[in-house]
Amino acid sequence: MYGNLHLPDNVYIVGTVNMDETTHPFSKKVLDRANTIEFNYIDLGQYPTGEGMPTTEGAAVPPNSLLRSEYLQLVDVYRDYKQLTEETTELLVKINGILEQIHSHVGFRIRDAVCFYMIYNDRFALLSKEAAFDMQLLQKILPRIQGSNSSVKKALLQLMQVAQDRSLPIMEYMEDASKLYLSPETLAASKYPQSARKIAFMLRRLEEDGFTSYWLS
Repeated sequence: MYGNLHLPDNVYIVGTVNMDETTHPFSKKVLDRANTIEFNYIDLGQYPTGEGMPTTEGAAVPPNSLLRSEYLQLVDVYRDYKQLTEETTELLVKINGILEQIHSHVGFRIRDAVCFYMIYNDRFALLSKEAAFDMQLLQKILPRIQGSNSSVKKALLQLMQVAQDRSLPIMEYMEDASKLYLSPETLAASKYPQSARKIAFMLRRLEEDGFTSYWLS
């Protein structure tokens, strides 16, 4: 009956959710298909003066081609962005080795999505390569992690090594990782600072509450 029904390519699905103790975390199959963007950090020191408010006067309407995905499979773009694809994949292979310890590793869908993100970023010169990968580590990888055991803590510490691009005394921090989350200057100087800050937050929740999740606030 509905054989001819389809979603046109100018339809985009965006959803919001309040994550608290009354809600269940998303399944991995949902996380595989979405980028998670948090709005947890707010600046209360703002006042409704009306100054600097955006206006729609004269605003251009962007064409659908600006948002529409041009690639469905990695083979569609691999030849043109071979080096960037392989660099990104090597990083993901390293991260996947960490995630396998807690059964949170990713598959080809995530690999392709992250590679596409990095390719679009490069193509349109939006962010530095490090800033773009930081966003993907934060939005596509960290939401998969939750738990209360030492394996989760070890995985977070190893991911912190990736985020800070330096070796850490893992065994020492397995006992007490407070040096990591009590040093905001060090986190800010990380290779992937947004991810480092989130990992530090997750480590703190694990040590103080005995459980951690990306969704805890």
